[in-house]
Amino acid sequence: MLVLLAASAAPTSAQLPSASTGALGMGGNFTAAARGFGAVAWNPALLASSRNEMASMTLLTTMGGAGIGPIELSDIADYSDRLVPEPVKQEWLDRVPVGGAERGTVNADLTWGAAQIGHFGLQVSSSVRTIADLSRDVLQLILFGNIDENGNPASLEFAGSSLDLAAYTTFAGGYAHPFEILPGMRLLVGATAKYTVGHVVITGDDSRGTATGTGFNVAFPIVNSVIDPDSFTLNNGGGFGFDVGAALEMGPWTFAAAIENVVSTFEWDMDDLRFRPLTLEAVEARLVADTEERPFDAAPESLREHVEELGFKRSVSLGAAYRPSSMLLLSADLRHGSNDGIVTDATSHLGAGVEYRPIPWLPLRAGAAAIQFGEDNAGYQVGGGIGVNLGGWNLSASALQRDTELYGGETMFMATIFATGLP
Repeated sequence: MLVLLAASAAPTSAQLPSASTGALGMGGNFTAAARGFGAVAWNPALLASSRNEMASMTLLTTMGGAGIGPIELSDIADYSDRLVPEPVKQEWLDRVPVGGAERGTVNADLTWGAAQIGHFGLQVSSSVRTIADLSRDVLQLILFGNIDENGNPASLEFAGSSLDLAAYTTFAGGYAHPFEILPGMRLLVGATAKYTVGHVVITGDDSRGTATGTGFNVAFPIVNSVIDPDSFTLNNGGGFGFDVGAALEMGPWTFAAAIENVVSTFEWDMDDLRFRPLTLEAVEARLVADTEERPFDAAPESLREHVEELGFKRSVSLGAAYRPSSMLLLSADLRHGSNDGIVTDATSHLGAGVEYRPIPWLPLRAGAAAIQFGEDNAGYQVGGGIGVNLGGWNLSASALQRDTELYGGETMFMATIFATGLP
């Protein structure tokens, strides 16, 4: 079961994911440093940056990431071909605090294309976001059965497990306009309009049940979009979103601010959703299960409300960038968002990044940030990357490692195989 969670459970990037590999390499500190097509997602005001080329574009930029913790995939791999000793299983269980959970995350983004022409920008990207939490008592049942560390029957409560999976595609267009304030000082303002189509949703946040020495019962009600091949559709929800941004260019300095989802109307189409109770009960030495599909209206009220909230929330970003020469770029970001809805990034972020070119065609990138998911789960992330710019053609790759106190690590990789028009 743990291996299954590690392989299939799965947050980073926003509703409109970054099309810039350099942003990941700089630790996600890009609000004031974005250029060209990368500005559509990061800060639309920078579509009018004086540092842009006349046009830039990228095709088929990919990002993937996964993590599991606090029992990590490396722990499980150590015992892939042998039984896990009892003391090791107990040490694993002790990593999960009472009331906590084992969490698995998987993210995937594919930017089909992004382009900047003058002060206009376009981007089309598809994303998958998944978070799965396995409560401590469920984990204990998997590791030990319903007995305690002394071999006695244990009473377990199965509340606290959850699953959120969403797949969607976002179409975005942005525009920015510059205003000359003083010689050498320009104010840039911009906006991005987005339309997101929801493809697939599977969600459950109301697990319950008990296990005693005489048996168990467990329920994990879920809501999912129709998955029958005969009636499956790629359009199971949708809505508009609007981002705004501003930037002030002062010589080598750029100061920037952006608000994602000033307005967001995205919602899932309830008529296309189904409810499954997913119950399993041990009754008189036999198992009784209920997995039958039912109309969405049959779902518990709390689960229906959760689905209604499963959209994209507002986030605010502040940034500064300093470019003393074409060889060096320094940046810093401060961001704050919501832990509700479809979680696409840390709820808070404070970090800095650097891009250095020892030779003009070889950008080297690094960055780090202190992050937080919710009130009680702080951590950090560290990124790095490299690029090659030859003849107007850009190749680049970046990686980022994220670790948090409650849920361990998550690793992300991003690659661009074709981009052009970036300095």
